This record gives sequence, C-alpha cells and structure tokens, in this order.
Amino acid sequence: MCSCTGDPHCTPFDRKETFHMYSVGEFVLAKSKSRPFEVHMRTWKCNPRGASCICGVAAREVNDVILIDGCHSVGLNMKQMRVTTHVKSKGRLAAGTLIKRNKDGRIIEVFFTSGAYLKVLINRRSLGVYLTVPSDDFENTAGICGVFNGDRSDDLTGSDGVKHRFERIPYLFTNSWRIQKGRSLFDQLPTKIPARQANNPVFCQCNRRKGKIDCRPENRQRNPVRKINRNKDITDEVNRKSRLRRSTTFTDTDTDSDMTYNYDYGDPTTPVNIKWSSLAQMRAAMKLCTDAAKASSAFTPCEKSGLVDVKEIVDGCVDDMKITNGDKTYLDSVASTFDTICQEEILKDPKYYTAQTDDASDPTVTGETTGTMGIPSFISNMCSTPCKNGTCVNGACVCDRNWIGDDCSVDTTKPPIAIGLIRSEACDIRARPCRVVFLGMENVADTPGLSCRVKEKVDLGPHGSSFRTFTTKGHFQSYAEVSCEVPESPVHTGLKTSSTYQISVSSDSTTWSSDVTFVVYDSLCQTCGADGTCTLKSQTCSINGKCYAAGEHNPVNLRSMCIPSLTASDWSST
Repeated sequence: MCSCTGDPHCTPFDRKETFHMYSVGEFVLAKSKSRPFEVHMRTWKCNPRGASCICGVAAREVNDVILIDGCHSVGLNMKQMRVTTHVKSKGRLAAGTLIKRNKDGRIIEVFFTSGAYLKVLINRRSLGVYLTVPSDDFENTAGICGVFNGDRSDDLTGSDGVKHRFERIPYLFTNSWRIQKGRSLFDQLPTKIPARQANNPVFCQCNRRKGKIDCRPENRQRNPVRKINRNKDITDEVNRKSRLRRSTTFTDTDTDSDMTYNYDYGDPTTPVNIKWSSLAQMRAAMKLCTDAAKASSAFTPCEKSGLVDVKEIVDGCVDDMKITNGDKTYLDSVASTFDTICQEEILKDPKYYTAQTDDASDPTVTGETTGTMGIPSFISNMCSTPCKNGTCVNGACVCDRNWIGDDCSVDTTKPPIAIGLIRSEACDIRARPCRVVFLGMENVADTPGLSCRVKEKVDLGPHGSSFRTFTTKGHFQSYAEVSCEVPESPVHTGLKTSSTYQISVSSDSTTWSSDVTFVVYDSLCQTCGADGTCTLKSQTCSINGKCYAAGEHNPVNLRSMCIPSLTASDWSST
C-alpha cells in the first residue's frame, strides 16, 4: 500500500518513512508498466503559507476512468470541500468493479477487478489517498508511490529513471512526475483498448465438496477488506448519474455536464520553509496529534503489533499543524489514517488470523467454504470513521447524548447550517426541470426526519408580498450536501416568468437552517440572477406571466402579436 495524506505526506510502497510533497499541480501517483492501470492526483494551494493538499484523484483501469474530485469546490475561503464521484469513461464499468461509500460520504472506495484497491478519506480541505496494488504489479510500478519490489533504495525513482536519494522534501523527484496541464485523466480519456487486448484473465473458485465452480468477476479481488466492508455499494448510482451528466438529458443534477471546469492550481513552485514560533506550540501540537491517533478504536492492539509506525503518523500531523499555524482541521484525519494502515498491515500477516471451526462464518470467504482462518475481531469491528462524540461498538458509532451521524459529529442542539446552492445560478426551465435543488450543508445527518421547507414568494400587488410554505422530502447526498424537492412553480404552468423560493433544511423536521434563495425562470424572454433580479431580453415580450418572442401571435387573438418596439408588456394590434 502507498498513501498520501495531509499536506500531503506520502509513504511509498516499500518503506514506512514519509516524505513531504508541497508542489501544486497534477501528478502520476502510480502506474503499472505491465497493464493499463494508473492513478493521477491534483493538488492545490490549501494554505496561504504555501502548503498543498490533494483535491482530486483520477483512477484508470483498462477502459474505465473514475474521478473522485473536490477541486471544483476549493478555495482558501471555503469552509469544506465538496467531493463528487464520477465515471468519466463512456459506458458501464467493468463487471466486478465496485464503488463504495460510507454512510456520511466521508469515505469513497474503489475495488478494481484486478485486485487494486483505492480508498479516499475526505477531510475539510484535503483528501487522504490510499492505494493498494495486486501482486501482478510487483516490480512493475512507477510514480510518486515508487517501485513496488521490496527494495527501499529505489522508491524515489523519477520519471526519467534517475534514482533520487530519500529526503523529507524531494522536490526534484515529485516534480519529475508532474503531468502537463490538460493531459491528465481529469481532462482526457486514454485511447480505448479492444476487449481482446485487455488481458483480464478469469479467476475461479472451486468447491470440490459441492462440485461447483464460481467464475464471477469479483473472485479476482480477494482482498479481505472487500469482504468485511460495511460501506454502501454506490456503483449503479454513480454509473447512472455519470450517464446523465454526459448526456443531453433534461434533468436536475448537482454539477454541470461531464464535470468540466477550469482548474487553476496557481504558482506551482511556492517554497515552504516554516518553523515553530515557540517550543510550547510544538509540544501542544504533538499532544493534540498523539491524542488524535489514540482516538482510533483499535489503537492499543495496533500499536502493540509493532506494524504501525505511530511516530511517523503523529509527525505528519505535527508537520501539518506547523505549516498551517495550528489548524486543527488536520486532526480529523489522524485516527482514520492510523486505522487504514493498521487494517492493511494486520490483514497482510497470517499470524493475526485465528482458526475457525467448520460451522464458523468467516466474512473473507463464501458461505460454502469451511475450516478457514478468521479475521481478528478488533479489525472486523473497526468503525469506518472515528467516533468524535461517541464510542465504537461492533463496527458502529454509539453516539453520546445530543449527537448523531455516522461519526457522531452532528450536534442536535444546533440547527443545520446551509452554506448556499451547489449550483449558484438561477434555474432556467428551458435547460433543466428545476424540480430538485442541491444545497451545501454543515451539521446535517441522514435521518428519517430529514426534510426541506420551501417558501414560495407570492406577489400581493399594492399589499406587498408573502410566502406560501411547503414541506418536501430531503435527500442526504453526503455530510456536505442535501437535495430538496421543489413543487411545480408558476413558471412551469405559465402563470409567471420567474419565481423566487426560500429553502431551508432540518434533520428532525423541527429545527431549521437559515434560508437559501432559489430562483426559477424562463430564459426565453429574460435573464435572471441568483438573487431573483431579472432583466427582459431584447426582441421579447413578457405578457401576463408568459414569455413570447418577437412576432409571436396572441394564441387567443391572431390579430395581435408581440412587438417589443411598441411594448414588451402587452399585445400589440396588427
């Protein structure tokens, strides 16, 4: 396994020591030289002092390209990153490929049919990336993750074949794996490989006792992490949403089609040379980072195993806090990093498995197989994310009073926080249905009572205006996003050319967030801003709440038509 976390600190395949990567841009994290597999990453300047963070990962196996991307939402003033999982390649993913997500959307996992496994932890301002490659790639990898061959001395081999000496900030090495702008998997698809050249052998399981042979694609992937995984399979959902984005289908989505946007990572050569302002500040950071690691539900057995370098993880956290002048948001990822590394190392070592009786059920094998070795309970009962205000019990967080959510991070004594619309522009009924709106959120959980309050502004003429209120179903997208259903508006029925709504969200249908303005309009005769301010277009008319183009006749009186040069608000006689 190779990992890059924090700002970021990267641990290659063959060593436990980390190096720091402060460059911004697009890089080859890893690629196979023997098969069509590669992973690219994007970094951005996530701190004014010069630190960089990973904001996106693009993974390719054969003809499949999967993006886990938050780069469209980054900025030094952002409160939290909003990450989208998207299939960029055309068509469905290869059979056996799985995309999984934990309940609150902070963890995305991709299980490839080759046995490769990609795990992404989503933090407020960065992604933590963990890549496991199969034995097929032994002696055949290259990139930031190094050469997977058991030899520590060549981990820092550049793209030109030069072996760099190991150092904490290897600028020359990391920059040798920089990808030219516009040439990464984020921007373009690789040449399609014909099926006959894909080199995907079939792996079968034989059950001699029952005389059955099982050759399903997932048998290729024998990683026990896949078998004990409790996260939700979102493969079909991601496939469906990706098809909608790529197509011209008239539908409401939370992003523009095909996730195209201008990615500007700024100055790629900003030097970083930050020192602690005091010894006391450094010691305080050390304690905070150590305590964050101990928050792992498996800290004691993992530390005792000697397989996890606790000091290396803590030092990476301390370095994050030094560069960011004590930013505590990086503490969130420490226990998750510890858990991921511990799980990987323990599951690779057979001595930690226990013998099972014939009638025992082992999650790493099919139910038809008996007499197997079982995974240690402290690994199989790990929580997917550390419980911030609760206790991990049998793989799930039991939250303290007044706290809810997958990781017990949502405070029920406070209302949800609505940050704004995901798509900030007004909604044009000629471009999409405008029946679903996506809101950026904080302090919200996936609960049975998740709902939306939609207040429609009603014009009362000389008496001002009021609001008509509806309560609709809220749909939890992730810890940072909720979608709300919107009733059919007067714009849809032709009674108005624009309509303004105030939308708020509640986890319990009682305590509501602040309102967010959502505008629906007809672009035939006007342009509207997100605040509801509309401007009539030239050569159009707005008559009785409907839009008409110049020259259109009155549907009930063909002797009158829209003549904007005479009046744009009423019919003109012909």
